Amino acid sequence: MAANKPSTSSIDVDGDTRHHDPSQSASPVDGRWAVVVVIAAFIGRAIVSMQSSYMPLLTVEWEKRLGVTPSQVSWASTLANAPRFVIAPVAGALNQKFGCRPIVFVGGFCAMTSILLLSMTNKLWQIFICSCLIGTSMGLVYQGTVIIVSVYFDKWLGRANGLAYSGVGLGIMAGSPLMALLIEVFTWRGALLIVAGLVANLSVTAAVYRPLTWWSKGKRYERKKSTFQGGGYYPSYVYLPSYVVSSGVSELRASFIFTIMGLCSLVGRLTHGFLLDFKLITPTKLYGLTSVLAGCSLYIIVTFGTYPAFVVYAIIFGLSTGAQIPLCPVMTKMYTAPSELASAFGLQSFFTGISQLLVTYLLGLLFDWTNDYRSCFCLAGALLCIGGVIGFLIDPWNRWRHRLDEEIGDGI
Repeated sequence: MAANKPSTSSIDVDGDTRHHDPSQSASPVDGRWAVVVVIAAFIGRAIVSMQSSYMPLLTVEWEKRLGVTPSQVSWASTLANAPRFVIAPVAGALNQKFGCRPIVFVGGFCAMTSILLLSMTNKLWQIFICSCLIGTSMGLVYQGTVIIVSVYFDKWLGRANGLAYSGVGLGIMAGSPLMALLIEVFTWRGALLIVAGLVANLSVTAAVYRPLTWWSKGKRYERKKSTFQGGGYYPSYVYLPSYVVSSGVSELRASFIFTIMGLCSLVGRLTHGFLLDFKLITPTKLYGLTSVLAGCSLYIIVTFGTYPAFVVYAIIFGLSTGAQIPLCPVMTKMYTAPSELASAFGLQSFFTGISQLLVTYLLGLLFDWTNDYRSCFCLAGALLCIGGVIGFLIDPWNRWRHRLDEEIGDGI
């Protein structure tokens, strides 16, 4: 009888399908080119995440120029960010089929073109369409940067992911004051032209995303996701500038709130990976802890509403979300087979985007009903705390499931 041959698997990372023996290697190569990939992902995420901090400043300008209400114009900021996550399943499938390099290149080019079109708009509906195009294009880029880092790293994934995600902190930190300065000097239309040139560099970063084969691991995989974190995280950005300005703070000083938040987010993203790599805390427990801290920080500005309170909030919220957001790909990889990684990232981001759309709509209705930003931040804080509690329950749930499986196996 012929000996059974080891099974092989085929994964397409950059349009290059290769068959290989899983027994030859246990993980992707944590090699020197992986460092180049992390740097490119860092730059890409910094550029993509800048819109999270500068779009709310543009909405303040559009309120003045177009004479619309905050709840109406806030949809522009949401439509520029939520599609980035809603399109994630499609972006994941495209990255799996054609590879990260061409998809990120096309996404960067489309994002640049959409921002150029946004600079020419005069109507609110035109702003909505362009914002949606920007969010969709950024989704192609963002998903590619998440997947490529997870492909190139295994042993040091927590640290590499933290370094790559620190680009988000840099983008948030630099985006708001940069946009405030550009608007003051060039008006909002000229500012968007300059931003479009910056966004064009996304296509350049795609050049270093070389194909790399994935190795399957013989383990059981499960998927666990929560949409509560996404529902509470981004809406707090949408209404923060308007709330700060309505509290008597100048627009320039309000922009520095995002700078402080981005700096602290950068610290959180850089340091959380060491906690995971040295196994000082599990990813799920750290996720739960940071979610609860982020949710509680929102109640600081609800209670006090002064500039020092906004600074304290920015520090706590930045540190906690900076450590929390990079944990999503880490936890997804924990419970997903490598061959399904792109799809799993896509689904996780999809539910995050859906929650952002729904919660932003609910917060808009809540603001129109109460005419008070504090009620919006209370709801966002509650959602973040709920997401944190779910994070704390993942490990006990897994232990209970494993005990149950063992008991069933013994009974058989």
